[in-house]
Amino acid sequence: MRQLFGSLGLPNFRRLWLVIAEAGCGQWALQLAVGWLVQNLTHSTFWVGASLFALMIPNVVAAPWSGVLADRFHRGRLLAAALGLSALGCLGLAALAVLGRDAIWPILGLVLLLGVGGTLLSTASTALLPNVVEDTDLLNASALQAIAQRGSEFVGPALAAVLLAATGSWAVFALCAAFYAVGAWQSRGIHPRTAAPRSSTGVGFMDGVRYVRANPPLGVLIGILLGHCGLTMAYMGILPAFVQGALGGGAGLFGSIMTLVGLGSILGALPLMVVKNLRLRGRLYLISALASGLSTAVLGLSRSPAAAVVAAVAVGASQSMFMTIAFAEVQERSSDHFRGRVSAIYLLVAGGAMAVANWGYGFLGAVVAPAHILTVIGTAFILIFLVVAAGSDPLRSVCSLPPRRRLVLQPSLADGGE
Repeated sequence: MRQLFGSLGLPNFRRLWLVIAEAGCGQWALQLAVGWLVQNLTHSTFWVGASLFALMIPNVVAAPWSGVLADRFHRGRLLAAALGLSALGCLGLAALAVLGRDAIWPILGLVLLLGVGGTLLSTASTALLPNVVEDTDLLNASALQAIAQRGSEFVGPALAAVLLAATGSWAVFALCAAFYAVGAWQSRGIHPRTAAPRSSTGVGFMDGVRYVRANPPLGVLIGILLGHCGLTMAYMGILPAFVQGALGGGAGLFGSIMTLVGLGSILGALPLMVVKNLRLRGRLYLISALASGLSTAVLGLSRSPAAAVVAAVAVGASQSMFMTIAFAEVQERSSDHFRGRVSAIYLLVAGGAMAVANWGYGFLGAVVAPAHILTVIGTAFILIFLVVAAGSDPLRSVCSLPPRRRLVLQPSLADGGE
């Protein structure tokens, strides 16, 4: 048990772990409530996608300066400020719901504010992790952090689904505000083992971009992340319509599917707590990538609630394993001086891909059945991953596969001899 939960014995990491779990519950409950509120307000997958675009696009717009802030200032205080901003945004949404305001633009404005808070939160917590554990505990801490994040995908939607069905969206937004507020209070007690390197010069975002470009494995990890998040993880914009159309379900089934995605996420992260062998980790990265695409496609093919909930567990498990390993690989391959900006690039790519894809699929969902979209995007990611793996030695190295064979000419033949 000590080997499994060793990092939780460190007070600073334990506080960070709780903050991540609480913030994650708030984030996932928020996505569920916003998606359902906008779907029932507008009856349009376009506007559901737009709301999720507003929630995620700050990962593109705000990520660069959030990464610079994380490399210049105290990451624990930045985390507390982000949580406080998110709590205020949720209280604003709760007030709109209580007052019965049904205009879409105030909702989108507050969701955009929450997206900014979420970007700061993710960048600060990601960059802070290596500052509160020893280097030898980083993989274990990453797995435990992933369990907090993925577990929140189960707990947050589970609580939100009950409140949504019983009282309405205002109660879910109030719950989210409470999660963020408690996290902000707890984050005050985080005192990093090592401080983030500070500098008033030479800490530009483009320095981080150049650093990533100079490290091929980092570049390929982030490139594959772009495809994964833009294809297999951008289903929230069409999921409400998929549940209503293909499955004939309502809020209860929608909440159940989201909850079971979260349950699968916990199951996918648990085995990684004891994985020490780098070769095994690489193979699990490969398997989880392919399984993530396959499970998304199977979800799209589901025509009964029973089949959909089974597929939802598989979606959560495969995506969780893939993202946890990718996160650990990126952290281990990054210098602490650049870790804030690398984390920002990671979030920019992931959040930007999901923001654009969610809105795009929402727009497409008006003319194409959401079930067909799910099947196509899941299959597309499998094909893209296999093609890149066949031609990229850095990706093959991450997957613990042998490098490509190259034709080497014999000297005698190269010189024209016999």
